[in-house]
Amino acid sequence: MDAACVFNLYAMQGVIQGLAFGTMPLLLRRNAAATDKHQSLFSMVGYPFSFKFLIAPLVDGVYWQRLGKRESWIIPLQLVVIVMFSMLAGEIVPMLEENPPRIMPLTASFFLLVLAAATGDIATDAWAAGLMNDSTASVCQAVGLTVGFEASSSIFFLLTGRGLLDISLFMKILTSINLIGFGAFVVSMQKKGKVQTEDEQTVGGLWEVLQQAYNLVRGAVNIRWWFAFSFLSPILVGHTSLLAVRYQAQGFSAELFAEYDLLLLPLSFLVMWGAGKVAQTPRLLSCLCWTLSCRAAIEIATLMHFVYSRNLGEAAVNIIGMRGSFLVLSQLGKIVDTITFVLRVTFFNRVAQQQKDIAGTVITLLTSISNLGGMLPRTLVPLVVNTLGTVVASGLCIGLGGSVLLLFWPKLRIIQDLEDPGWQIQNKKDQ
Repeated sequence: MDAACVFNLYAMQGVIQGLAFGTMPLLLRRNAAATDKHQSLFSMVGYPFSFKFLIAPLVDGVYWQRLGKRESWIIPLQLVVIVMFSMLAGEIVPMLEENPPRIMPLTASFFLLVLAAATGDIATDAWAAGLMNDSTASVCQAVGLTVGFEASSSIFFLLTGRGLLDISLFMKILTSINLIGFGAFVVSMQKKGKVQTEDEQTVGGLWEVLQQAYNLVRGAVNIRWWFAFSFLSPILVGHTSLLAVRYQAQGFSAELFAEYDLLLLPLSFLVMWGAGKVAQTPRLLSCLCWTLSCRAAIEIATLMHFVYSRNLGEAAVNIIGMRGSFLVLSQLGKIVDTITFVLRVTFFNRVAQQQKDIAGTVITLLTSISNLGGMLPRTLVPLVVNTLGTVVASGLCIGLGGSVLLLFWPKLRIIQDLEDPGWQIQNKKDQ
C-alpha cells in the first residue's frame, strides 16, 4: 500500500512536469504570435524545482503531528493541484490562442501548479527514502514520473492528433483523477492510522533543521564539490527544449511520434529495472559520468541530424531515414536520461540516509542545485539564439557541458565513496 501511494504521488508530479516542460511549450509555439521571448518567460515555471531547498526546512520542521509529518503537506498540496487543474480547464485555451498569447497569466498559473508539485516532492522524497531501500525508492520514483510524464505528453499528443482530446478536456480529466486519488489517499490514512516514526521523534523543529542543514553544507567539503558539478553539468542539455521547438517547425511534431513513444514505453520500464540493478553498485558517480558521456555523444549526433534536416527543408520529415534516425536518437536520449536519473536519485538517497533527521532537506538541496543549473540555460538560450543562431548556441551548450564533465570526473570518483573524510562534518577549528 505504501509503494502504491508513493507511486501515485510521483505519477502526478510526472503529469505536472510533462505539461510544464514538454507539452505546454510546444502548444504555446503553435500560436503564430508566440516568440522565443514568450518561451523564455514561460520557462520560469520550472524555477520552483530549483529553489525548493528554501521550502524544504519548512517541510521537515513544521507539521501537524496528529496528521503526520509528511501528510501535513501532501494533503493540502493535493487540494491546490485539484483547484488549479479545475481553473485551467476553463481558461487555458483562451490564454494559449489569444494574439499574442496571454503569457503572464499562463506562466503564473503553471508556476503555482509547479510550486505545489515541487513542495509535495520534498515530502514524498523523504517519505519514500524512509519506506524503501535506496535503489527501490529511485526506481519507484522513476517509474511514477515516467508514467505521469508520458500520460501528459505522448498519450496527450496521440489522442490530440486523432481528434479525441484537447488541452481543456485533459485538464478536466486530471481534475477528476486527482479527486479520486485524493479520496483514496485519505481513506488509506484512516485505515492505517497515525504511527510516529523515528525521524518525527528526533527533529526538534524548523530552527534545528536549518542548523543541521547549514552545518552539513559548511562542514562537508564533498557536498560543495557535488553542488558545483550539479550546477554546471546540466548545460550539456540546456538547448534541448529550444531544439524541440525548432524540430516542430520543420514538421517533426509530437503527434507524429507519440504512437512510437508509447509502443517503446515497455523498453523504458525495462531500462528502469536495469538501472535499479546498476544503481546497487558503490561506484554510482563513475557510472553517472559514463552515462553523461553517452548523452554528449547523442546530443552531437542530434545536432548534426538537425542541421541536415534543416538543409533538406520541409521534405525532411517525409524521408523515412530522417524520421527513423530522429526516433532512434530521441529514444536513446530517453534511455540515457532514465539511467542518469536513477543513478542520481540513488546517490541522493544514500547521502540522505546518513542525515535521517533532515532527509527531505538533504535530498532537496542535492536536487535543487541541479535543477537550477538546468533551468538557467532554458531561460537564457532562447534569448541569445537570435545573436548566435540555433546551431552555435546548441554546440556551445554541448561543448561547455562536455568540458565540465571532463574537469570534474576525477573528483567524482573520490566523492562517490561516502566514507571519504570529505563527507564528515567538521567545525571551523578543524577546517
